[in-house]
Amino acid sequence: RPRPADIAFLQYTSGSTSTPKGVMVSHGNLMANEIAIQATLGTTARDVYVSWLPPFHDMGLIGGLLQPLHAGGMLVLMTTAAFLARPTRWLDAMHRYRGTVAAGPDFAYRLCAERVARADRNAPPAWDLSAWRIALSGAEPVRADTVAAFQAAFAPCGFAARAVTPSYGLAEATLLVTGSQRTHGAVSRRFSSEALKRGIAEPLPEDGEVATDVGSQRLVGCGVVAPDHALRIVDPSSAAVRGAGEIGEIQVKGPSVALGYWGRPEASAETFVEEGPDRWLRTGDLGFVLDGELYVTGRIKDLIIVRGHNLYPQDIEAALETRLDLVRKGRIAAFAVPGPTGDAIGVAAEVSRATRKAVTPQALVDAIAAVVGEVCGEAPRVTVLLNPGGLPKTSSGKIQRSAARRGWQDGSLDAYAVHANGRFTVDAEAADPRRLDAASDAAPYAASDAMLDAGSDAKRDTGPHAGPHAGGDAALTDTEQALAAIWHEVLEDAGDLRLTPRSHFFAVGGNSLTAARLTSRVTARFGVSLALRDLF
Repeated sequence: RPRPADIAFLQYTSGSTSTPKGVMVSHGNLMANEIAIQATLGTTARDVYVSWLPPFHDMGLIGGLLQPLHAGGMLVLMTTAAFLARPTRWLDAMHRYRGTVAAGPDFAYRLCAERVARADRNAPPAWDLSAWRIALSGAEPVRADTVAAFQAAFAPCGFAARAVTPSYGLAEATLLVTGSQRTHGAVSRRFSSEALKRGIAEPLPEDGEVATDVGSQRLVGCGVVAPDHALRIVDPSSAAVRGAGEIGEIQVKGPSVALGYWGRPEASAETFVEEGPDRWLRTGDLGFVLDGELYVTGRIKDLIIVRGHNLYPQDIEAALETRLDLVRKGRIAAFAVPGPTGDAIGVAAEVSRATRKAVTPQALVDAIAAVVGEVCGEAPRVTVLLNPGGLPKTSSGKIQRSAARRGWQDGSLDAYAVHANGRFTVDAEAADPRRLDAASDAAPYAASDAMLDAGSDAKRDTGPHAGPHAGGDAALTDTEQALAAIWHEVLEDAGDLRLTPRSHFFAVGGNSLTAARLTSRVTARFGVSLALRDLF
């Protein structure tokens, strides 16, 4: 008969930021987490579980297979391939078997919502989802826009908004760390983007929210820590425990915390930290606790630090998905690259074949630069345009940002264009005369004003907005030429940039520091009051 301390199985991490490691999950860990899941979610023997998650993944095995065995109830299984081929099969099964409990990563809910959005809005609801009482979302960051889209899409089907149950967990804690049942659905709040960059969670009023507001970030709460477990937020540098609303590394202790990594004593000692009688798991995730609720902001290893400001890659990725329809949804990775004074921003994005035929690589690079610049105060130093399927992902569908960065460094990514340090180092389309000169002439797609501004002067000879015969600024009026001269000065450009009245400051290499210098010089030259926001 196995003892609680005996190893039940090795659970391999997804490897989103490093090589997968075998987590030693004991029988005691397993039982403790199943008890925690049931106590947190309130599962019962009357529940009907529907799962498409792979059984070799922690959520699929511990949540999808073993929780029904622990709590009782009926389990309906479908293959992962069946779901991926047609995501609405998940909804078919929930309808047919009157499913009450189902779990999946954020992308699964997004796929279902997108499929319904493209369907006939006048058609009657195809499913009765009124029995669905726990829609657990985890395994990757839970996005507020996904939650809202899913709730809106399936409200006509009887889906209750309060069923959405965001959670947080990881393989090293067996599975679940935080979660909770809701009475009003997922908790999401708006926070100041600038404060988050400084490591502080500063809530903003909900009134007057604008979807494209770049000064705020909406985060989803992932619930409270499971019973018999503890959670704390620690400064990654000083190891000091941080207070409410302060961002730091999420650390967990309790009976679900695994024994360590198989055959990796050094990695185990670094991650599973002994402090007297306590044993804390360093998750490597960043977050904060506010009003008892855990909010996850990113990964320590994924963090991009630009001029002392913390930039979270998922924020950059979400902004591009929301404001730019030229790149594929869920197929964008942001990562840190070397810059002249520290970290700079790198972006890799998959581009559909239709968009690739219609839009020049330069127009895409400019559009990405415009959006990222407005959100982060600095355009990407590296932009990699990938063919469909070219972005590295784990077996569970998580974006592998570190692998994307390594792929850019060693040239192994399936890229058709790479723009780095101001010029294209790879451009498979450069000699194609069929390219459109401007993104604004492309096939029908939705695009932001930033896209149009960045793409309107998309025809280039070599580097960004440059070329020996580009025509310079000769076609500008006297006032425009004076403004262009100031742009050249603050951007430290010798006149190679081809500026037009529609040029976007970030797309031509500006950042928050040069923007401040620009407003100062324009104010001094023309005697007008110019704020930073007036540039954009």
